[in-house]
Amino acid sequence: MEEGVTIAKVPDWMMLKPEMMVHLIRAHEKAGRTLTEEETVSLLRSLGFEISEP
Repeated sequence: MEEGVTIAKVPDWMMLKPEMMVHLIRAHEKAGRTLTEEETVSLLRSLGFEISEP
């Protein structure tokens, strides 16, 4: 992956954890584009990460 590439948009209220990155990178590479905020949240929730808005 190229340095400086945006792989996913993340909502301001959401905190990313290092263990989430591998999943986001994989989804970015599969989609071939930057993931939207909605796609990012949906993906991480579907993988069992606790994602909730404040």
